[in-house]
Amino acid sequence: MIRIFGICLIGICFFGGCSTSGTGGPANHPLEDLVVLGTVDMGATDMDVRFEEISRQGNISRVRVTIKEGKSVPTSMFITRGFYEIARARDMRYAVHKIDFKVETGTYEYVAGFTDDADTKLKKQFGKEFSGLNDNGDPFELIDLRMFDALGWK
Repeated sequence: MIRIFGICLIGICFFGGCSTSGTGGPANHPLEDLVVLGTVDMGATDMDVRFEEISRQGNISRVRVTIKEGKSVPTSMFITRGFYEIARARDMRYAVHKIDFKVETGTYEYVAGFTDDADTKLKKQFGKEFSGLNDNGDPFELIDLRMFDALGWK
């Protein structure tokens, strides 16, 4: 997992600023508090990706990502930036996420869990969908999103 994020750091500098439509802790939130990002809104000219947090309940968020245009590394970093912003809005440090299903070509829904405890037992904290192996055949792992603070995402 860290290998993937290390590779993705190459594309990180493309996304300096970001906005959320609000902030808040881990409780349920009205729609105006959910994170929404778009590469076009951020000034990108060579990619068109939209990251929308569509629901937030407890420590779980559901996200829809629509990719109209973009290369894999910058797109992956943009998606990571979206999860980073949700973690900031929740005042959490760690996240785990997976593609829940493909809605249509170029549109995916993710489910993500957020916590401040690096030793969280994923299945117990976030449910059975985070037990077993991820799409790469590896066990799910928490990502320490603070590693991206050094990139100026704060």
